[in-house]
Amino acid sequence: MPRAPAWLFALTLLAACGPRAAGSGSALPPPRIDQLIDSAAPHWPMFRHGQLRRGTSPQFRLGAPGLVWTYEIGAEILSSPVIDAEGTIYVGAFDGALYAIDKQGRLRWRFETMAAIWSTPAIARDGTVYVASIDHHVYAVRDGKLAWVVKLGNCAFSSPLLDRAGNVYIASNDTRVHAIAPDGSARWSTRVGAPVDASVTLSPWGQLFVGTTSGRLVALDLAGQVVGQLPVTGGIRSTAAIADDGTVVFAADDGAVYAARGGRQAWKFQTRRPVWSSPAIGPDGTVYVGSDDGALYALDRNGGFKWHFQTQGPVRSSPTVTAGGVVYFGSQDANLYAVGADGTLVWAHTTGGPIDASPAIGAFGEVVIASRDGRVYAFR
Repeated sequence: MPRAPAWLFALTLLAACGPRAAGSGSALPPPRIDQLIDSAAPHWPMFRHGQLRRGTSPQFRLGAPGLVWTYEIGAEILSSPVIDAEGTIYVGAFDGALYAIDKQGRLRWRFETMAAIWSTPAIARDGTVYVASIDHHVYAVRDGKLAWVVKLGNCAFSSPLLDRAGNVYIASNDTRVHAIAPDGSARWSTRVGAPVDASVTLSPWGQLFVGTTSGRLVALDLAGQVVGQLPVTGGIRSTAAIADDGTVVFAADDGAVYAARGGRQAWKFQTRRPVWSSPAIGPDGTVYVGSDDGALYALDRNGGFKWHFQTQGPVRSSPTVTAGGVVYFGSQDANLYAVGADGTLVWAHTTGGPIDASPAIGAFGEVVIASRDGRVYAFR
């Protein structure tokens, strides 16, 4: 019997996404604090670059890049690309496959899951690539071959986070945050009270933060115990970023950007529409975030308005900031933009469809984006 197309299975699973029971797993000792943070990578190994989820690249790129190549996948892409130290790009697609594309734009391998991939992959130090699918599983893939697979209780739109020891943290619509050891064994699985679309953020002091669709920012310790919650007035699909002073910045469906310090709300900035974009924090502490009102906003470290750059479509792409202060982001108007630290346009490139994915910047200065037109674009 011919296999059903991945998109059909994806639609069936997507319709079924919702809270379900899931086992707690067997808790293992938490990792040491000195195993946690490794955010200085010159490449782009996971969603928002590192465990602090700041969306900041150490690359000092200022000028307008030129298009080097495009790779056509042929299926819609909402997954954001990641890049390893050799320049290989990894991205998931709605055809249910994880793609590895070399720095010349040639396919290295393709790994199939059983349903669409919304999640952004994460690359471990040993080259293992982790990705979640809405088929209710997290996959570990080495050189295009399955290393292990872990079943979750429901769909996962969240992107894996890795600590320096290789432990995997991921949230799911099963209302849980899961911690998985590098060999695929369960560390712990903790309920957070509602489905989770956002990704987990790891702080230097050893706490995990994640937002729920019911509108709570939840803090957990490394043993998986909930240690705090901050309620807001909209569901949280945005992934939190952590500033140098420990401020946790995130956004919500109520159109607001929030900052929390010491478990309390420090400030709030209101946009005109819901915010799905995850904030970036620049080298000078400036917060950058997109909104469904079509604008990219720049806020100072206390939430004060600096400027906004208006596009012609919702901005659900999460911005990427270079060490030189240039901000790259996509819009549903199909453009990839580069904006200077003063809010002026540096450069733009039009793709064939809306962009919800977030840009990645590699160790060789390449800027990579995926579009819902089914193509991956590389610029240098």
